Amino acid sequence: MIIGVDVGGTFIKAGVVDKGIIVKGVKVNTEANKGREAVLDNIENAVSELGSGIRRIGVGVPGMVDFEKGVVINCPNIPFKDLALRDVLEKRLNARVAVDNDANCFALAESLFGSAKGKRHVIGITLGTGFGGGIVVDGKVYRGRIAGGELGHLSLDVNGLKCSCGGVGCAEEYISARGIMRLAKGLDAASPLDVYELAASGNKKAVAVFEKIGFYIGAYLTSMINLLDPDVIVIGGEISNSWGLFSKVVHETIYDRCFVNRNPKIVKSRLSNSGVIGAAYLLEQK
Repeated sequence: MIIGVDVGGTFIKAGVVDKGIIVKGVKVNTEANKGREAVLDNIENAVSELGSGIRRIGVGVPGMVDFEKGVVINCPNIPFKDLALRDVLEKRLNARVAVDNDANCFALAESLFGSAKGKRHVIGITLGTGFGGGIVVDGKVYRGRIAGGELGHLSLDVNGLKCSCGGVGCAEEYISARGIMRLAKGLDAASPLDVYELAASGNKKAVAVFEKIGFYIGAYLTSMINLLDPDVIVIGGEISNSWGLFSKVVHETIYDRCFVNRNPKIVKSRLSNSGVIGAAYLLEQK
């Protein structure tokens, strides 16, 4: 029995996974505000709810991870910093554990079972509160020396906005929930969902917000395509549910700007809980 765990800032999702299908799942509160031990307790509780006799567990976290050592280097929304999470969980759960970035888990799941199944070169992008990404080549996640694939922190504007990571002009500042809300200033909207609903009802300013997001995504993906020329790019995360509002601009921008391949395959994720599914197969990456 293999378990996948997706640790988020609000919830921890875990599931028993068989051939890419979650056959039993649980969701518990992360309780990051209570500190490291509380989060570790909640991970342990989530796994325990799935049954006994568990020997293989994969864990995805929203931060920078040294996959080979199983160490979470930094995790902005969860109190894990320089934490040997693999070793800690192996002792707590008496099982083999692998730990990776959650966006890598997303990309891996899509390459194995989702919209990129059977493709050699895959980029996975998650659009939500932040911007995550992962690269899979021939079934293996690309990590560089330690933690390559931090796609949200490539610069979209070298003279742009200051990012929470300390960088300047990072894609995450533009292509994310806060990027949407910055563009939506003046609209009667408290969340990206509100902006989406206004756009869907025909509000011109709200429509323009998503068109601008589409332009940013297209410009960003142009660089990714010129660099890697992937077989497919899979878009996931909450903001991907607005794909119909910005996909046309994404493709138009790529067609106008791309040097390598003007017609790449860009598709929306079709998996639910891909973070859990991908995490379950991390030990096969060893």
